[in-house]
Amino acid sequence: MEHRRFGDRFASTTITYPPLADNIMPIVGGPTYGDVLVEMTIRDQPTDTTTFATVTSLVGEAAAAIDPALLEEYPILEPFEVLAADPIVAVVDKLDALHWRSLSDKPEDTGLRARDIHDLACLLRHEPTRAALSSDRVAEMHETVVSSLPPGLAGRTNVRPTGGFAASPAFQPGEAAYEALKANYPAIRQYVYTDDHWVGFEDALAIIHNSSNLI
Repeated sequence: MEHRRFGDRFASTTITYPPLADNIMPIVGGPTYGDVLVEMTIRDQPTDTTTFATVTSLVGEAAAAIDPALLEEYPILEPFEVLAADPIVAVVDKLDALHWRSLSDKPEDTGLRARDIHDLACLLRHEPTRAALSSDRVAEMHETVVSSLPPGLAGRTNVRPTGGFAASPAFQPGEAAYEALKANYPAIRQYVYTDDHWVGFEDALAIIHNSSNLI
């Protein structure tokens, strides 16, 4: 495992599994690397921006498919609820981070946030999240997100572009931030399990621009 810490508010861990043995067939369309990336941000969660999500483990799902009675025998395998951030907070948080870096003194550092592009594409095509989005809602939530940032980061946040976040240099071909994101994007493929879940860079940007009226 490789641990990285950035200040006192953000940390990441990369868990690397050993390669498959020669006699084990990999999953078709599965990951080409045995890595799992875990990231954590510690900050004050904006009020009224939490929700509950139901989590089902892969083992629990398999047990239910084999014999539902197994869930009664092993209650630990049953689905459970966790407190989670409202998906709109995730959308606004990622848009804000990308936009800020695209206007910084080192816009090429925006490439370090390439995974945010994939995450945004997935969130923006997720129907329950998309249905809750609107330009006014994003503008309101942006102020809420900015006010919850640690003191050392609050002063760095830029104002949302007049035309919405889709107008940010981060999403404009030819801009340094855009080109850095495009160059770094292939590296995040290892964190997406199957080809069915992977969204290519051009497709991801199309989803973002097609959501310009919402963000």
